[in-house]
Amino acid sequence: MTKLLAPAALILSLAVGSAAFAATAPAAPAPAQKAPSAHAKKAACEKAWKAQKTHTGTEKDFIKACVAKG
Repeated sequence: MTKLLAPAALILSLAVGSAAFAATAPAAPAPAQKAPSAHAKKAACEKAWKAQKTHTGTEKDFIKACVAKG
């Protein structure tokens, strides 16, 4: 009878071990975020320009540098 229990115990331990490994496997990496479009960048830069109380330089130069910077 012990000859039948040993293989069953081995199979059971492998099944439990595999389930434990599957439960602790690292999650898939988060998908990369899409870069904002040029229009969205420009809109964000215009919003930043309008939010500032004092300005240095022209709005055109600020927006050009802001869009290039990202």
